[in-house]
Amino acid sequence: MQEDNLNYRGKLSHYNIDGTPKREYGEKDTVLVASRMNMCNKQKFKIVPYKCPTCGSFHLGKNKTRLATVDRIKIRKKLY
Repeated sequence: MQEDNLNYRGKLSHYNIDGTPKREYGEKDTVLVASRMNMCNKQKFKIVPYKCPTCGSFHLGKNKTRLATVDRIKIRKKLY
């Protein structure tokens, strides 16, 4: 990891914690990817898409909502 990356990582930075750039998605792709990631049993916190105020693209982030089995069932019903 580069030391410089730690200096410009803000709250909505374009870089992951390991210094790699965040992936950009289209609006529909982001929702689909987030839903599929939330269905995974090892995912503890909900993955949510957000529109970046800097670049206007969509990125994925975690919020503090814990995922329960009921949530995963609801997501599966929406997707399939």
